[in-house]
Amino acid sequence: MTGCSGSTENVAFKGVWNVEKLNGISGDKTESVETVAVSRNKFRISSLDPDGESIDSFDGKVLRHRTVPVQNPDALIPMAAPVNTSEPKSDLQLETKRFWKQSFNGTGMAGGQIAGRDTLLFQGREKMMDGEMTMQAWVDAETRVVLKKIFTIYSSQVDQVVSRTTEECREIQYGPEDDAVFNQLQ
Repeated sequence: MTGCSGSTENVAFKGVWNVEKLNGISGDKTESVETVAVSRNKFRISSLDPDGESIDSFDGKVLRHRTVPVQNPDALIPMAAPVNTSEPKSDLQLETKRFWKQSFNGTGMAGGQIAGRDTLLFQGREKMMDGEMTMQAWVDAETRVVLKKIFTIYSSQVDQVVSRTTEECREIQYGPEDDAVFNQLQ
């Protein structure tokens, strides 16, 4: 099988991911759909959930953010207006946004297909004093883009999953993107 040390630095794509976050303690579950456009170091992420839409757009220098709350025409109190911000970010702050980009140690095994792409499956587990963290990641065998990831925290003190986050690509198209996409928040 193959390791995953390849770089996603020069990859360009558009894709859609379903994101599900489960809080095992409260039983709360949130779901969102993230539409992503990437061209080298530039990206645009639009996240849509029941509360509204959040857009992050990085043009290579400045990260712009827009939050648009859901407008309910029957509400007695008007919803807040959209909020726009823009500011330079450090490389580390930007890397946390790039959920499709990650390096894995070790050897991947055949992971089947996700969004029509052959994948390599990487699995990791880390023991903690009161439980463990596990991660499974399905990586595009050709481009090294992370197409699916499941991150779970289990607590042996309460004998249950504390949290589980699943990010899964449902469609992806590789190819260049117009630079104008990374300069707008609409």
